[in-house]
Amino acid sequence: MQRQEPMVEGTFTDPDKAREAVDELNRLGFAADAVEMEEHGGGVFEALLPKEERSGRATVRVRASRLLEAAGVLHRHGASDVEREGAAGEAGTERMELLEEELVPRTIPIRIGEVVVRKTVVTEIKVIEVPVRREEIVVERIPLPAPAAAGDAEIQDQQIQHEQAPPTAGSETRGSVAGALPSLLGAAEEVIRIPILAEQVVVETRPAVVEEVRIYKRRIEETQQVAGTVRKEVPVVSHEGDVSVEERMEHAQTTA
Repeated sequence: MQRQEPMVEGTFTDPDKAREAVDELNRLGFAADAVEMEEHGGGVFEALLPKEERSGRATVRVRASRLLEAAGVLHRHGASDVEREGAAGEAGTERMELLEEELVPRTIPIRIGEVVVRKTVVTEIKVIEVPVRREEIVVERIPLPAPAAAGDAEIQDQQIQHEQAPPTAGSETRGSVAGALPSLLGAAEEVIRIPILAEQVVVETRPAVVEEVRIYKRRIEETQQVAGTVRKEVPVVSHEGDVSVEERMEHAQTTA
């Protein structure tokens, strides 16, 4: 025999609220065939009346194991006379589903800043070493052997004759020799002019490409911890009188 799902039923005085409840149940994962809506209208003439003057009613029935969650949805949307019916063969057994909120993270892109890259000119002083050349004068003095000149031989002959001549003629001989010597010095004055050259460093600048800058973005992934406040339902058991209550915890079995 096929097991029948338990059912919860709620009555709405406003059919629009009933439709909103059905839409929310579908969003929460209740199957479309498990949610049933039945309208009880007042006829064609009542449909012409304003919404607040209509007497239409609607009934929403939900067949699922999540009865408490479905009943809560019906209550939030204004249902009255919410009733639950247990499945056949489970009389005396009540089921309560406990809900717990979960953190559902999602990411959205936001702008955290920007980077501006531009070129600017800075001035600095650089020192470089440049080899330069210059000229200098070297004067070498080389002694040469003095040749026997004709004037010197004549002077020697005159000296010999002077020694043999009478003393009265000696003064005339000395005068002729003294007059011959100055004529040999400074007869041809010569001046040599030599230009001296040197290299001078002239500095100029020219632009040259020394490097390039590449700009691009890359995406990195990191892990961040986020915290949030969640709520969950817990069962609270209270009793009156001499009642024995036994609490058992059943753990869900996982298959490998």
